[in-house]
Amino acid sequence: MANLDINRLRQETPATAELIHFNNAGASLPPTPVLEAVIGYLNDEATLGGYETEAKYGPQFKDIYSSVARLINAKENEVALVESATRAWDRALSCIPFQKGDVILTSYSEYVSNYIALLQLQKYHGVQVEMISEDPHKEFMPEDLKKKMSSKVKLIALTHVPSTNGLINQLAGVSEIARNQKAFFLLDACQSVGQIHIDVEKIGCDFLAATGRKFMRAPRGTGFLYARLETLKELEPMFLDFTSADLKSKQYHIKEGAKRFENYETSFAARLGFGVAVDYALNIGTKVIEERVQSLACTLRKELSTLPNISIHDTGKYQSGIVTFSLQNHDSYFIAQKLKEKKINVSVSSPSYALDLEAKGLSPLVRASIHYYNTGDEIQALKEALKVIV
Repeated sequence: MANLDINRLRQETPATAELIHFNNAGASLPPTPVLEAVIGYLNDEATLGGYETEAKYGPQFKDIYSSVARLINAKENEVALVESATRAWDRALSCIPFQKGDVILTSYSEYVSNYIALLQLQKYHGVQVEMISEDPHKEFMPEDLKKKMSSKVKLIALTHVPSTNGLINQLAGVSEIARNQKAFFLLDACQSVGQIHIDVEKIGCDFLAATGRKFMRAPRGTGFLYARLETLKELEPMFLDFTSADLKSKQYHIKEGAKRFENYETSFAARLGFGVAVDYALNIGTKVIEERVQSLACTLRKELSTLPNISIHDTGKYQSGIVTFSLQNHDSYFIAQKLKEKKINVSVSSPSYALDLEAKGLSPLVRASIHYYNTGDEIQALKEALKVIV
């Protein structure tokens, strides 16, 4: 594993001196440079004015596009800055020309917000939403995806890393399957960007939705949409404004590239912080981050497995920094509250948030999500706290 200066990273994450944060799949702790950028921007707004501050930071805002492009191996004009992964997902869906009878293929790993949007398309456009079968590891089966493909399939919509399970869906071959039938490929990467090295050229997706608040360690209310240039030629998202289109002689003209997915009003302070967070991750290295996160998560699963009456529910041949477990005869919300009292942050994954839990008939699970600034000592502290509860 590449050497990381963990002490420096933790010093730049001051809250780690006071608590143990294993809720990075919910919202990570932002590093000091991100915090300082956001506060500094708000101070400038208070002393200079909102529009004047936006103009002052114009070059920094422009640089964010190139930073995100480097993060995922894309082109600058394939990046749109939006407010969340859900917003990115919905904007991508809004430009696909669905017709009655079209088919959308998705998996049981899908996040509920994403699935609700697909059901709305089914309700209002008459499309059919069909599920791809899972293999014994609970990953979607490429063989079943191939089997279900036809000229009616308009979209393959997948989640890379589900929010309520440690698995990492393997994406090799999906883009080729989609293109052979001229279908679109939309990927939710909100839990993978920031903890896993992402290369959109290798993945081959048409769209990728991501958030800032999770493993990217950016402020809430930030995210981005990747849209492949070759895909965009004939696509027009709904509800344009003067950021996404120009008006001339009472005719609108869509902006080139992914800019067509943006809207003007946003939290510019949060956007600046997002850009700093992207650069922070790039300076560490996404491959280094992935190796560190997976190593710590493996250690956490190993330590939890030694405790009596604890069941680990993660599936998948390849697993992420999200670790889900339950304690026999104990409510998961009760466990999370007891850990919070010991200044250990975890979260609870509910079946109402994800299709995979409902499909497995599982009750809410405790979710501990690791990031690179966490340590082995923190894992031991969690283990000892759970021993007391047991």
